Parts: sequence; structure tokens; C-alpha cells
Amino acid sequence: MHLPRRAPVVRSQDEVSLLLDAAPGLKYRAAFGVAYGAGLRVSEVVALKVSDIDSQRMVDHSEISCLAWG
Repeated sequence: MHLPRRAPVVRSQDEVSLLLDAAPGLKYRAAFGVAYGAGLRVSEVVALKVSDIDSQRMVDHSEISCLAWG
């Protein structure tokens, strides 16, 4: 049986700020921020390498496809 897909819940700016502030350290805050900002799954965040992030331009250069809905 096929279940219909639900649209993701869009959190308010205050809710996202609370999530980031609750992170136990800088590493987790960065992971949460990248995950939410880029719409990544947990497995995609775990697979990220430092070299995947261009901190000057704030661009993700990973080979992870974020178009998995299709």
C-alpha cells in the first residue's frame, strides 16, 4: 500500500533559533544549521566532509543529491 507523501513542516524563525540554541556544542549547532538550511537528511549530514563546505561563499559542494523526492 502506498502512503501519500506529506509536505515538510516549515518551522518559524523562533523555533529554528531555539533548536540551534539547544545544541550541546558548536559542532552540533553547525550540523543542525546545515541540515535545516540545506534540507539534508541525517545520513547526508553525517556523510559531509569539511571540504564539502565553501565557507567563503557559504556553498555546499558535496556530491549529495537533495532531489530525492522524485
